[in-house]
Amino acid sequence: MQELRELFKSSIEKNLVPFLKKYGFSYHVTIHEFSETHDIFYFKRQSSYINLAHMGFNPHDVPWSFVLMLGQTGYKKTTHEFDSVPLWYIKEKIAPRDEYQRVAIKMNFDTYNINTPEQIKTSIRQAIFDLDNFCKDFLLEDFVRFNRIREIKYLEYLVQTQVITETNWLGLKKDVMKPNKEIE
Repeated sequence: MQELRELFKSSIEKNLVPFLKKYGFSYHVTIHEFSETHDIFYFKRQSSYINLAHMGFNPHDVPWSFVLMLGQTGYKKTTHEFDSVPLWYIKEKIAPRDEYQRVAIKMNFDTYNINTPEQIKTSIRQAIFDLDNFCKDFLLEDFVRFNRIREIKYLEYLVQTQVITETNWLGLKKDVMKPNKEIE
């Protein structure tokens, strides 16, 4: 477990950090305040950032994986959760509709698995490939498409039904579907 964690950190520093530094991102890594098996990897450039989100290498969290979150601070619509968008979501929104086209451009919507040394190396390479091929505009500080995709993410959230547990006067609980309160 510790060996994988060190290899993961080393692979990020040898491969992902130099790639993102070419685009002006600075690199920050910290240990999560509640877990000695979880590092926080963060790349920052002015108002934009890329966060490498993962659950750490705790044996209870197997299988291990990570996702890249691309973000820009200051989205005025709602909470900070809409400042960032997962890379898989961006790829999903820009993907060609036909399966053969998705295969041709190596379109994969999974998280990046990091359960073995080989998976770590492959996943870091794939993450760089995905950033370079599907998010080049974001890397070059052109946020038009990113902002539109973020708006779609927010609109999907608004129309999503919420399930709320209500308790009646007898103490009986019942799950009730309600529209999102933000659009009322």
